[in-house]
Amino acid sequence: MASVPDSSAQLFSADSFSAAADSFALGTSRSSASGKFWLNGEVAGCQCPECGGPMSIRLWLMTADCSLCGTSLELTEEQERELQALIQRQAPPPPPPPPAPTKPAPAVKQQQTQVARPAEPRPKSAPVAPAPVKQQVLAPPLEPKKLEPKKPEAPAAKVAPSKPVERKSALTPPIARSAPAMLAPPVVPAAKPTAPPPAPVHEDDEPFRIDWLPVLISTIFHVLLVMLLALLSSETEPYRKPPILLTATWGNEGKEGDKKQPLENDERTVQIKPGPEKAPEPKKPEPPKPVALEKPPPTPPKKVSTPEITPQDFRPSDLADDKLPRLDQVQQELASTDGSRMAQGRDPRLRSQMVIHEGGTIHSEAAVANGLRWISRHQSSNGSWSLDQFHAAGECDGRCGAAGGANSDTAATGLALLPFLGAGQTPERGIYSEHVKRGLAWLIHAQKSNGDLRSGSGNMYAHGIASIALCEAFMLTKDESLRKPAQKAIDFIIKAQDTKSGRRSGGWRYSPGESGDLSVVGWQLMALQSARHAGLNVPKSVLDRADRFLDSVQSGKHGGLYSYIAGRQPEDAMIAEGLLCREYLGWPADHPGLAEGSKHMLKHLPKPERPNIYYWYYATQAMHHLGGEEWDTWNTAARETLIELQSDQGHEAGSWDPAGGAIGGHDIQAGGRLYMTSLAICTLEVYYRHLPIYRRIELSTPEK
Repeated sequence: MASVPDSSAQLFSADSFSAAADSFALGTSRSSASGKFWLNGEVAGCQCPECGGPMSIRLWLMTADCSLCGTSLELTEEQERELQALIQRQAPPPPPPPPAPTKPAPAVKQQQTQVARPAEPRPKSAPVAPAPVKQQVLAPPLEPKKLEPKKPEAPAAKVAPSKPVERKSALTPPIARSAPAMLAPPVVPAAKPTAPPPAPVHEDDEPFRIDWLPVLISTIFHVLLVMLLALLSSETEPYRKPPILLTATWGNEGKEGDKKQPLENDERTVQIKPGPEKAPEPKKPEPPKPVALEKPPPTPPKKVSTPEITPQDFRPSDLADDKLPRLDQVQQELASTDGSRMAQGRDPRLRSQMVIHEGGTIHSEAAVANGLRWISRHQSSNGSWSLDQFHAAGECDGRCGAAGGANSDTAATGLALLPFLGAGQTPERGIYSEHVKRGLAWLIHAQKSNGDLRSGSGNMYAHGIASIALCEAFMLTKDESLRKPAQKAIDFIIKAQDTKSGRRSGGWRYSPGESGDLSVVGWQLMALQSARHAGLNVPKSVLDRADRFLDSVQSGKHGGLYSYIAGRQPEDAMIAEGLLCREYLGWPADHPGLAEGSKHMLKHLPKPERPNIYYWYYATQAMHHLGGEEWDTWNTAARETLIELQSDQGHEAGSWDPAGGAIGGHDIQAGGRLYMTSLAICTLEVYYRHLPIYRRIELSTPEK
């Protein structure tokens, strides 16, 4: 309660309030007083026994609340009756009562009914004689039980703060400081009450009581009424006539048919005219003349029109017609089986259609874009990349882990350039053109005069990978400045081929002339294949010797299984690499060895819990060339697994954590994060990086 100034303290003192109460009780014509209660219109009040202030009475609760000290009192039964009598005298005269009953109820019973309350039991008190109407104090007020008073906000300056008053029994008289007449009950002679007794208070007279039975009956009635109106307003199904059944037989005697079928349109009236006594016999159909069957034309290549997936790694100026070959010429090469069509799918104008046509998604393209961005951020200032020090290059500052153990920057730079070139990025085209230009310039500078691209601890692995990058760059750009370095790299591969191991010759291994293993052979054959499509010189004898080497490491009923070297057991990665080499060396699509090897790979689909990027890289290319349902099955597993395994945290976002691996995991240990990321991106670029060998692709002309 807010603090009260001094003037307010004097205004609400006990004496001043007593006078104000008398004035209030004898005031306007709407006000009335009776003993310690007064009534002003519809507001009932009394004097607070604690502070002498005004107390407002809530009639429905029969409690009084003080507005000054917060005291709350509960009226006794006698006080309730006195207040009810005061209200009855103030009420307007009631209408004429109905005829009185023959035998009125005794007064004692009426009084008992009046004071009967179903609430909590009250302590009985001695009956108090009713007071005269004009007497101000008729009986000592019985102090009711007090409720917990509200804590005042701040006491007045000169008024003592009100302390909480415990709730007292209704039989204990209060100590009134402002009304000494209430300390002792006056002696009042017994007299009959002049006012009629108040109306009896029953439990049914409580306010806001709802009788639910009529409500329930009304609700049920209206629901039934609405349902009845809905049934009456709904359209009834029209009457349908019974169907007409027609039967017909040929012969002199009438006979009922054995099949009865209703007419579909039963609204028609069908009239049957009587026919002749003998129905004519039906004419026998003439036998059809033999027709010469011609062999159907071959099924044309599938045409597709796909929604546009705009490559995010090309500028609008890169798509200008003066920087790209004629679009109709590119489409003709896609639909042919010419060997020069290997990289035509990388054309940025057709890339989106190639993605959808061959089984890619917008999510696979997003993974490619994020991977290229990660590689671009780890290029050294001299244009190279590193397997073991990539985290110290660019803007990484050591935030990426899992560096490789091999020290060969030519291998790392070749691995980094392959996914850029696979996405159609060249030194003249694409948002990473500068990265590609600087990387190629560093490779050419690192190449020795004899074409050797091995560096550091690198071997023929490094030379083969770097040679693929040089050949593909020349294939995409036809830049004559790249022809000589690419041809020199291919010549070094030709000279390094093993020719002295008898029937096991024809392969490559770590050093030139060494007896080969299939893992190193695969990278050299990929470089020779890129050189052939780029128009470089590759002697056929080199490929024939490589084909004989593959015979030495093959197994299985049809030669579809392969091992690392002769005499070892076949393993997944070598089977995939061997099949891809066979496809490039000329095995037809229906060769039983391809079916045998692909069947094995379909039993070992990519799974996140068993990563093997070397196996997935070669198997995805081999299955893509074959196509069909086998490719769809493999592609779904490989694509979704790689998307799931791509990192999306911190500075490593866009790369792949190196795990698993082939040949005992030696590739992962040597290559690390850069190696894993490069092969993962190339695997997701399979839809346009290399066109399928055994299938033609026909695409619609994209709208400009």
